[in-house]
Amino acid sequence: MPETCPVKLHKSALVFSKFCADMEMLPSYTPIFLIDRRGRIINKRKLSTSKDDFESIYNLVSDTETSFINESERACDAYAVKGKADDGKCFIVVSKDRDGFSRCVVCSYSEDKCIKLHDYIEKLCSYKDYLDSFASLAFSSMARLPVKRLFRMKISGAMELWELSSGTDSSEKRISFPIMLALEKLGAFASKANGAKIELVNAGNPVTSVVNVPEAFFKLAVSTMALVHRLSTNARVRVSVGEREQDGKVTITFSCKTNGKTDSIYQKALVSAFNERGMKSEALENDGEYTFAVHADVEKRAEAVISDVAFISRRIDAIVDDRVLSDMYFTISDI
Repeated sequence: MPETCPVKLHKSALVFSKFCADMEMLPSYTPIFLIDRRGRIINKRKLSTSKDDFESIYNLVSDTETSFINESERACDAYAVKGKADDGKCFIVVSKDRDGFSRCVVCSYSEDKCIKLHDYIEKLCSYKDYLDSFASLAFSSMARLPVKRLFRMKISGAMELWELSSGTDSSEKRISFPIMLALEKLGAFASKANGAKIELVNAGNPVTSVVNVPEAFFKLAVSTMALVHRLSTNARVRVSVGEREQDGKVTITFSCKTNGKTDSIYQKALVSAFNERGMKSEALENDGEYTFAVHADVEKRAEAVISDVAFISRRIDAIVDDRVLSDMYFTISDI
């Protein structure tokens, strides 16, 4: 005897109830929903949909993803498709269930609802664990990166910054080097990474200024360039350097034109990381201009290190080649 509509709806309610229980390991704000074979949304939780749209998975993704969903529904037990939520910073993970239903989870990599960097890491890790629970997961070619790789990259970048902001390592080395040499190389890395326009400016005559800082300075400086680039309205980051004779400090200023929210989890972490290492820093937004300033110690015996420029240059190159630095830059700049 064929099933009636009430029986089908009753089954979907039971399937969705178990689905909700299985998803308790995910953040409580995670949107989840159940679809039928046509993609229609049968049950949902925490999912916002437009009142003008028919409730379907096809309205939660771009038109270019339609053919991929159709192919995957026929050929795959589980797949991930790029969604529209959180300004497109999400994937909808679809896995087939019994009775012709598919379970859908919206895995977002935006920082929304995260107060601290550690909150963001916990959010990313919970979604990564869910993604890793699938032995095989197909993904759309429309995504810039495979979904699992993107979440791992974000976790790597966020974890590195969180560890730097959580305190100092007693074994962390301090090194001396010409500041402009370092900023030129780090700026070149940022420009190559995503086309950011890094403009170096000499305030006064700091070309020969040599600083003495912890080696973590390189990662923190690149991370600051990434943050300022993210906040910039035109992809331009202005980096200026000036020596303050009164206290023997070099001030490095990263600035941009901005029109968005500037108080972020990354700003808080960077200020903490610099300050923990004795490099006082502060961030300020005033009349559409965002500024992040860092104060570093001047090396009093500058002549002793000028001859080691080639060695320092190679050391910076090695740091720039580190994959973790790329993960930090792409995570913070939100590319």
